[in-house]
Amino acid sequence: MKITANDQVVPWSGRPYSGGNGVRYAGFVAGEDAKEIVGLPLRYAGSAQNAVVAGTYSIEPMGPLTFGNYIIGYENGSLRITSVPVLPNLIPPPAGEIERGLSQSQVAEYLENRSVQLRDDDILLNRRYRFPLGFAAGGFIRLNEKNE
Repeated sequence: MKITANDQVVPWSGRPYSGGNGVRYAGFVAGEDAKEIVGLPLRYAGSAQNAVVAGTYSIEPMGPLTFGNYIIGYENGSLRITSVPVLPNLIPPPAGEIERGLSQSQVAEYLENRSVQLRDDDILLNRRYRFPLGFAAGGFIRLNEKNE
C-alpha cells in the first residue's frame, strides 16, 4: 500500500505551518477499503513543519511500515506558501509580534519611529497616516488615509 500526503497551497500568514493536508491511499487488496486501516497512526514531518516564509516545502507522512496485512510505503506531498502582495497602505508586521487584538495605542507604539521600504523605493513613515489603523488579510497592518 502507498500513502501519499496531499499537496497544499496557502497564502502567507506569518504563522508557522504545522500538520498536513490529509493523505490518499492506494493499493488496497480487492474488496478492502480504508476501513482496513482505521487506527493507523500517522503524523507529518518534513521541511513544511514550522515553515513561515513564502516558498515550497515537503510534507512527509510518517507512520508504521506495516499495519494489519499491509506493507506500507509513504510518498511526500508539498506545501507552497504564496507571498502576499504588499500594497502601498499595508505594512507586514514581524511574525508573532503583532496580533489582531492589539489596541490602537499598542500598534502606534510598535510603529513609532519606524519606516517600511515598499516597492519603487517609496518609504512610508507612520506619521504620514492617521488612526485608526486596521488589520488586513495575512496579519498586515492597514494604514488608513494620509494626513496631508
